[in-house]
Amino acid sequence: MKPSLAKRILTEMALDLGDAPDWIDPEKKRKITQGQHPYADNPAFPTEKPPRRPGAPHKEDPNRADPTRSYSELVTSHVYPEIIRKVQQYTGQNPRQMNPQQLMMQMMQAMQQAVRAEAPHRQELEQAAVEVVLSLPEFRDAREAVEAGDLKIEARLLDPQAMMQQMQVDPGEESEEERAELGLDVPEIATEYDAEAKKRRFVNLLIQGAAINKNYAYHQIADQLRAIDPDILTTYGKLMSIGELMYWVAPEDLFNQMQGSGQGGGGMEEVVPEEDGTYTIRASAMVFPVLIQELAKGLYEFLSHNEDEPADVRKYAYNKGDTLGGEQWDIMKGPGVWRHLNHLVNQANASDLMGKIYRHLVTLPTGEFNELMQEILRETPRGRQYIQQIVAEIRAEEEGRQQESKAFRIIRRIE
Repeated sequence: MKPSLAKRILTEMALDLGDAPDWIDPEKKRKITQGQHPYADNPAFPTEKPPRRPGAPHKEDPNRADPTRSYSELVTSHVYPEIIRKVQQYTGQNPRQMNPQQLMMQMMQAMQQAVRAEAPHRQELEQAAVEVVLSLPEFRDAREAVEAGDLKIEARLLDPQAMMQQMQVDPGEESEEERAELGLDVPEIATEYDAEAKKRRFVNLLIQGAAINKNYAYHQIADQLRAIDPDILTTYGKLMSIGELMYWVAPEDLFNQMQGSGQGGGGMEEVVPEEDGTYTIRASAMVFPVLIQELAKGLYEFLSHNEDEPADVRKYAYNKGDTLGGEQWDIMKGPGVWRHLNHLVNQANASDLMGKIYRHLVTLPTGEFNELMQEILRETPRGRQYIQQIVAEIRAEEEGRQQESKAFRIIRRIE
């Protein structure tokens, strides 16, 4: 039976892609518009979009609810057209006069050009990637930790063949013995563990969103890069913009097949606890901009670690939540959600506190985390007030530490 005309019109009206060519994979688009995407049942992910504030640059009436657009559709309407604009900027061509296959060829050529240009300068670029990331205001505390020796960062540019790895596409399944040990046959315990897994899924969304939004941070050392190759900024731009677009264009099954077999993975990162109580972030990638992205992922993964979380709960949540099947949706949706959160933090004049705000949020108890993320992303008065409250508490704590440090220096001088 064919869907009704009214339902079809409602679905078509939901996404506002502007003049961008609609290359979104039909099955992905269906999941987005019909609320069947991986976050549809995630208690931290809003179903409704935030209300339009008076004076905001939207076409609809600010006093009239828009039933045709969910939060997921709103994120898509913001992120996808921006990717198309980036593709046009770096290719110098109108995307409407091209097709995804042509763009894919350009991306592969850009990858080859970048790898060739970087090969004689890998050590220099590895050091530069660490410096670029640590120079970002949100990682101010990470730089202090590195300088104090409490955190180590290792960055490596590798040959494409060295990046090949097989990864888990779908959530792992526990053995009967593991299920019994965890108590998963008890409905209440199973519900609690599943809630932790869904929180981990949402945290992954934020981590990927933060990292993808660093895709063009290489411009911070533009002069140094031009000295390596005069055309490298454009090469990187093609590679990163078309790469982002392909996550929207390619069918899920194709991506899962490629990634699961070790193809298509441009980078990886891990956070390793050391015996002396310090941590090491190890990031590797085929090209410089992806190395920056993986370093950012590693730092936000480090900030996500909750020492109070039981090891068995963490293992279960990561086993269920850290999958490539979910990662492609994190890369699609995460940047828009992160920009939204970042916008609210910037409104509180706290961009330099983003790392601390993030850590405060993701280490909240799961129920409180879910409730507050809903309030924040729906921009309710309570959500906005909570961001302001976190900022005030962090500022007061930092000022208190500065005063203690000052008093200590005075005492040392007296002695």
